[in-house]
Amino acid sequence: IILEPNQLNCEDLVVSDKVIRDDRGLEALVVPVVLNVISLLAAVIILGLLMRSSRAMQVFVPRHVEGGVVKGLPWDWFKAAYNVDEEKCISIDGRVVVNLCRLGLKFSTVGTIGAFILMPIYSSKGAAMHGSSKYSIANLGIKTEDWVLSSVVAASYIYTFVFMWLMRAEWNNFSMMRQRHLAARVCGKFGPKARQAALSLMIE
Repeated sequence: IILEPNQLNCEDLVVSDKVIRDDRGLEALVVPVVLNVISLLAAVIILGLLMRSSRAMQVFVPRHVEGGVVKGLPWDWFKAAYNVDEEKCISIDGRVVVNLCRLGLKFSTVGTIGAFILMPIYSSKGAAMHGSSKYSIANLGIKTEDWVLSSVVAASYIYTFVFMWLMRAEWNNFSMMRQRHLAARVCGKFGPKARQAALSLMIE
């Protein structure tokens, strides 16, 4: 039996960009957002009910450094924490962790701004995916316009540059913070033991 070979073109092996779009793509994004908002509101309501108990306040509510609890709901706690003098109330290790969290917040803000620009491009210039994937780079096909792919590459370079710039700024901030901390130890602001430890040299 002789079988005739079938010839396949490269176009036969590529997923077509003409896949039917799924109109439920926006719903796939809205539903998780709504569920998260409902969960946040429920947590705030439960916390507000717990704050009616003085015993619960002693457990859940943060305290001032000078003494006493911080009054109000969580956003009041964030405001009080933001206004704290870090050098007086937080150790250098704690400040490093706080600064890293702030660095992540700054980079996440840049990423969110970029997402507001890129997600409409992904959803309007591609047709290969459906659902929430329609708003990602996976939705772009081989026939996507050049300027769309160029914008994605440019965004990746911008993200990399912003991250390197933030890390460099944080490193400079840490170097200055470390110098101030060591100078304060030598001056005895952390007690005589810390001062003596900073000026001592151990030889084995």
